[in-house]
Amino acid sequence: MNRERWVAVDGTFNFRDLGGYRSSGGGEVVRGAVYRSDALHHVSPDGVAALRRLGVDLIIDLRSPDEIAQVGRGALAGGAIEYLNAPVIPTLTGEAQGVPPSDDMADRYLWYLDVGREAFVTAFGALADSDRTAVVFHCAAGKDRTGVLAAMILSVLGVDDEDIAADYELTGLALDSILDRLARDPIHGEAIANMAPERRVVSGEVMRRFLGRLGDVHGGAAAWLHDAGVAPGTLQQLRSRLLSSSPSP
Repeated sequence: MNRERWVAVDGTFNFRDLGGYRSSGGGEVVRGAVYRSDALHHVSPDGVAALRRLGVDLIIDLRSPDEIAQVGRGALAGGAIEYLNAPVIPTLTGEAQGVPPSDDMADRYLWYLDVGREAFVTAFGALADSDRTAVVFHCAAGKDRTGVLAAMILSVLGVDDEDIAADYELTGLALDSILDRLARDPIHGEAIANMAPERRVVSGEVMRRFLGRLGDVHGGAAAWLHDAGVAPGTLQQLRSRLLSSSPSP
């Protein structure tokens, strides 16, 4: 693993470009059009300027409203970049309600699709908007909720499961820094202190299992999104916006 996908945005640890992955159709995901990140409320004024230079004109926040209420949006609050809250889990305390009884993260990620159905439908509609220059989506760590949305996007774009798992695993390079900061967070601190050791590791095998079960149970990402109510034509619009006709040299 290396850090070639990281983009320098001061105040983040896990800001990465989803572009550059090859598609089964022969092209690749365009660079500079969609980014994934950890939470953005620590972004400095220099970080805000970096977002503007990247052309980011929409932030999709996958966190729950109670998370946002506790920590705010920092320097980005009230700024020129459009903001959309699409909470995967309606309330952070609600994560303990209905969560799979096992601690298997692949099962938890499938549960995210159930509890966060509307959030994923909303996010895909926004991501497919051809008028957008660049979009960034994030949760708190940029690992779980963000990881599931990233996986769904890449899968719809025809990226191989192994590349999706490798992208997910990259968060492991930033996880110590992310967890250290979340340990001082007023809403996440207790959970981080009590976090099981296996959740402090980012394994591509978790994403492989999630994608396998997504295929077995729902027929894959595109089929799930269709059944979830994504508007007709949205996925093709997403492909038109985010896929080049041929891979870059």
